Amino acid sequence: MLSACKVCRVQAVTWGMDNENDIPFGPAHPRYLETLAFCMSVDTIRKAQGKSDPKEFAFGTHEWMSAQQDLMRDTLRMMGIDPGVEDC
Repeated sequence: MLSACKVCRVQAVTWGMDNENDIPFGPAHPRYLETLAFCMSVDTIRKAQGKSDPKEFAFGTHEWMSAQQDLMRDTLRMMGIDPGVEDC
């Protein structure tokens, strides 16, 4: 049975991750600095807005979970994805 997902997880892993010529993600990867700058931008904007950082709370607490979810929503918004829409 087909799901409503745009990408099948099994096929995505098989087709997109099985390239032995890929550079492991880290400082040598061409997108590393871009990704680092994006994360720093999200953190800076959130700090300017007075939002909390998940690192300020003990892991697994209700406050940590709330801040983590808020961080994920803001990250999705900066990527141009509406966090209120579920794909699957």
